[in-house]
Amino acid sequence: MKLRTAILIGVVLLSSLAFAKTKAKATNAAVPPNYKAMMQAEYDLWSTGDPTKVAPMFAKDAELIFFDITPLKYNGWAEYEKGVAVVFKDYQSLKCTVNDDAHGGRSGNQAWTAATISVHGVKKDGSVDDFSMRSTEVWEKRAGKWLIIHEHASVPMK
Repeated sequence: MKLRTAILIGVVLLSSLAFAKTKAKATNAAVPPNYKAMMQAEYDLWSTGDPTKVAPMFAKDAELIFFDITPLKYNGWAEYEKGVAVVFKDYQSLKCTVNDDAHGGRSGNQAWTAATISVHGVKKDGSVDDFSMRSTEVWEKRAGKWLIIHEHASVPMK
């Protein structure tokens, strides 16, 4: 009788532990990312003016499309990185700040983020560019890391 009771208690304890671990894992998977923090991490790296610094945040698939302020479109990360370097060459400093309107959503291993960004750029000639832009990203979780698989940045028409 004592052995049967000990076995029963052991089975109940193991089942409870397994259930608790499964519930904790499911709860953690359901916690949405901090969308503003994701975007600010990206824009802190863009603020360096060095696209190689932000490169680890982007998927490198050749067929991905990225829209930026100028020019209209980049095909794949390699083209994006090269093109943005040309745009940044005129700047001695950049500061990109994600505004409080940042938001996003998630479905499984994909997420999207959107916000307006305040940009302060000082050109090498001393002139200043201050403007607001829009940014939307599509993210995909690959090997446990969120990567940008599409980005669309634009400025309002004047």
